[in-house]
Amino acid sequence: MTERPVALVTGCAGGIGRAIALRLASDGFDVTLNDIASQKENLETLHNEIEKLGKKASIYTADVSKEDEVKAMVDKTVEVLGRLDIVSFLPIFPPFDLTFSGTPISATVEEWDRIFAINARGIFLCYKYAAIQMVKQGWGGRIIGANSVTGMRAHGNLCPYSSSKFAVRGLTQSAAMELGPHQITVNAYAPGFIDTPMTRSVYSGEEFAESVTISLSYINYKVALKKIGQPKDLASLVSYIASPESHFITGQSVSDIRYVCGFLVTDDLRVGPSFYISFPGQETNVQPTTMTERPVALVTGCAGGIGRAIALRLASDGFDVTLNDIASQKENLETLHNEIEKLGKKASTYIADVSKEDEVKAMVDETVKVLGRLDVMVANAGICPRFSGLMNTTAEEWDHILGVNARGVFLCYKYAAMQMIKQGQGGRIIGANSIAGMRALPGTCPYTMSKFAVRGLTQSAAMELGPHQITVNAYAPGVYHRYVLILEFPSKVHQSENTSALKKIGHPKDLASLVSYLASPESHFITGQTVSVTQSMYTFLVIDIHFQISIDGGRFFN
Repeated sequence: MTERPVALVTGCAGGIGRAIALRLASDGFDVTLNDIASQKENLETLHNEIEKLGKKASIYTADVSKEDEVKAMVDKTVEVLGRLDIVSFLPIFPPFDLTFSGTPISATVEEWDRIFAINARGIFLCYKYAAIQMVKQGWGGRIIGANSVTGMRAHGNLCPYSSSKFAVRGLTQSAAMELGPHQITVNAYAPGFIDTPMTRSVYSGEEFAESVTISLSYINYKVALKKIGQPKDLASLVSYIASPESHFITGQSVSDIRYVCGFLVTDDLRVGPSFYISFPGQETNVQPTTMTERPVALVTGCAGGIGRAIALRLASDGFDVTLNDIASQKENLETLHNEIEKLGKKASTYIADVSKEDEVKAMVDETVKVLGRLDVMVANAGICPRFSGLMNTTAEEWDHILGVNARGVFLCYKYAAMQMIKQGQGGRIIGANSIAGMRALPGTCPYTMSKFAVRGLTQSAAMELGPHQITVNAYAPGVYHRYVLILEFPSKVHQSENTSALKKIGHPKDLASLVSYLASPESHFITGQTVSVTQSMYTFLVIDIHFQISIDGGRFFN
């Protein structure tokens, strides 16, 4: 493709939409800018800013609740800019009196219809006509919708609004399954309290200040990073979802923070495949100092599989890397060590059992001694033994699994955090979870327990370490490629492909690209999250070279 990629952003005259349009233009996209007619002057200002960035911009005023206008907008985008690769939709946040008086009893049918026309019907129409164009083009695409934290957990006074956002969540999942075979991913972002002109318009100046004060008092207790989000924080997330790196993420509603306008919204109850991201994110309180050293990552369990892919990716991203695994994997570590040095980065090998405290502490200390610092800890090491069910699992098996998968991650988090706090420049801690840590299945008792424990540890550590500008997240893979699985279990691989949205299973490099993002400065507003990267709930395949392949009831787990 010789043309520059093209994005269409609705509702972009100000706030979040404006930030998204500017970010995508900075990322290299030509952009169609949409809003209602009354916002034309603001659109023209934005148009000029984008053209100053050396990108093309096109303005199209339209009401997204009207089918003919949405279809014409997509057609015009293709006519003027030549194609359509990314679509990001931002509908309206309804006026204060409609939003906070909208209980199931008090909300009128007219209020319901108005909110659903924009927030649900408008998104549906945008998804539909963007999909038709992308399927016609034949090279895939990215569809990104606007949800809300109230689409993750409803609030009693937001009945029509919350309902419309839950509808978007369902639409996003359904569309992802339908469009996956065409290599079109469909995701949504779900902001909470973001400091935008629209948010401020809900209140008078004094009311806004009071609301922020109330919210900040909640933040100090409930939110890890102690900050209110800015539009640019959400725009950087959309930038990632719109990138080639995110090709294996689809059907997700990505939420930012757990409170909206002074009341708390929690996401403790997670249903279905959605993952949740917490990102209150103004400028950080701890400013990184100018570093002359190259940043340093430590990756455990990296002699093969996912860990190996992560280590190579971080080295490619510019990190020096400490490579860890158990003694039996020393030869594989040395091979990886040589590959990283060929990339022009330093590598250090450290043999350790992550379930042993003295070995983990020594590993962190040695990393700092040899490479000078520690910026990113990836606690990837884990085991996946034979699943034998609750009644047939011995206490020794339980101890072994929890020792590596939970205790080992805890120790890595602990000693990495101590070093990062000592350095005073923040950091990234990233743990290994599993789809089994998001939803338990029969016959997996100790393994599932260990992964749920990592999920709780990740949230708790994020709250404790947020004030130090250390983010803590975990990745939860499901189905990934390993050649031995193709040879030994081709029918299960085929089933997994058929039941996934994208009709394929993942590769370690797909997960490594997510870890790359979580380890980057771009992710500074994401913490406490277990990010599920899987497209199948039918079967899960063991992929890491250190995990035993095991079968129980026709299911395979990573």
